[in-house]
Amino acid sequence: MARAATLSRRRSRLAALRSALQRLGGSDHALEGLLRSEDRLNTIVNGSRGIIYISELGPDGRWTYVSPQVDEILGFTAAEWISDPGLWARQLHPDDRERVLAEEENVGSYTPGQVYESEYRLVTQSGESRWLRDAAAIVETEDGTLVWSGVLTDVTERRTIEEALKASEERFRAVIETASDAFVSVDTEGTIVEWNRQAEETFGWTREEAIGVPLVSTVVPEASRNAHLRAFEEFVRVGAGTTVNRTLEVSAMRRDGVEFPVELSVWMTLSHGTQRINAFVRDMSDRKVLEAVTHQAFHDPLTDLANRALFTDRVAAALARRGDTSTATVAVLLLDLDDFKTVNDSLGHAAGDELLIAVAARLRSCVRPGDTLARLAGDEFAILLDDLDDDGAAVAAPSASGRGSRRRSRSKQWRSRSARASGFPSGRRRTHGRMTSCATPTSRCTRRRPGGRAATRCSSHTCAAR
Repeated sequence: MARAATLSRRRSRLAALRSALQRLGGSDHALEGLLRSEDRLNTIVNGSRGIIYISELGPDGRWTYVSPQVDEILGFTAAEWISDPGLWARQLHPDDRERVLAEEENVGSYTPGQVYESEYRLVTQSGESRWLRDAAAIVETEDGTLVWSGVLTDVTERRTIEEALKASEERFRAVIETASDAFVSVDTEGTIVEWNRQAEETFGWTREEAIGVPLVSTVVPEASRNAHLRAFEEFVRVGAGTTVNRTLEVSAMRRDGVEFPVELSVWMTLSHGTQRINAFVRDMSDRKVLEAVTHQAFHDPLTDLANRALFTDRVAAALARRGDTSTATVAVLLLDLDDFKTVNDSLGHAAGDELLIAVAARLRSCVRPGDTLARLAGDEFAILLDDLDDDGAAVAAPSASGRGSRRRSRSKQWRSRSARASGFPSGRRRTHGRMTSCATPTSRCTRRRPGGRAATRCSSHTCAAR
């Protein structure tokens, strides 16, 4: 049943993307490329064990993307989670809510690009409490908007293990041997005293080989050993500090000398007068690859602008938010470069790439924070203008973009008037050398443009050939 529901959601998402791309005038070849890209991304996202998300800043920030794992972990569908901005705050466990919301309200003190972790409980739809580790960073999108980008990982098993360690040493061995993360425990001298099965698989040393050996010479990269020894000495001396009960990201080393990224969760225990420093260690290699591939799936590799898949998704989301009763205006601008083929033919593709990068940089300076700038294919660019004040703003935007992109671009010894831009929100292509501009993309009309075969849809009946 769950698999059937997942397939149904995927078909719905692909159908929405197909419809949106067709509204933008995409070719069958471009549509096939979009579907292949969507399939690859679905494979990556569905393979993740955590809930990948993107949300606006603040306790009441809107969640703009949630991966399907939210259904498996919390019992809510992605659509339910996205459509209700207050759902996350309401599902916080009562014992954690005040602390977590205070952290969220303190967002102004956070540094963009730095990863922040927090662990708290969320109540599932069935009423069960689950511990989640929230690892997120504030990132700037291509349109300049600051958002949270992170992963919610179910750490209920790990928290259960930690509680079991504190409550019952007798069950200690059985619990850690079934853990999905590597478990390492050392004494105050830094000597390994505990090493579970997953640690054997992660680092390549058997338990018999690891026990009694200094941790620093076993899993710490050589370049980091002096820093590790100083930090460990300070940790033992202070007895707590900022490292305890936090997740740290560091580099570790396997038996063969290969370094790889790991996450550490460190805590201290005292049993019968003996102090131990314990850590769960998780291999981060797959997640790092996932982050890189996810970015690649949604961005143009040459200009790092949004690609067709991300742009189409943003258009569909903007239209869905607008609704039939909204007075806000949504517009789409399509742009291409005059004589771009001449650049490639006369100066080579390297010069053409240089010109595309320069045009992308200039277009970035023309758009507002919150707008989406994309490279669709070749010399084709597109801009999504969301939440415009009125129809006039949609009509005026192409002129601003055109002025920004018509500044002369130099590629070696060749100059080109680099861009001609005309906007239209409904996604129609040029007809007989004309572009149409329309301020409302959601309603219906079939007024035919003079001299063209295509009709532009618009509710205000003010479409004008440009």
